[in-house]
Amino acid sequence: MGIDIRVEDERGGLIRELLDPKSLLPRLLPPQDNTDSFCLRFIDRYGDTYFNQIQMPLLLIELKAAVRSCSDADAKAHGEAAVSLVASAVDRVHTYVRFVGD
Repeated sequence: MGIDIRVEDERGGLIRELLDPKSLLPRLLPPQDNTDSFCLRFIDRYGDTYFNQIQMPLLLIELKAAVRSCSDADAKAHGEAAVSLVASAVDRVHTYVRFVGD
């Protein structure tokens, strides 16, 4: 199982979602010891990871860079959908992005 991405309101209510049944998102993530990563390295592959409005712009920058550098066509397409989803949550009051690991 992959890492699903959810845009949620402040009560955890679902606004939008991107499922990852083929486990494509992990192919875009850097190793956890990559100190050049400010957000992506902290996504827990087996648990939940939340990002708030302060963190989302950096998350979006890193995610776009990961997609640009990806050579796997399926992972790249999934990453582009993830970028679109995260971008839809930026600057929305009381809105969070949650990565739901295995």
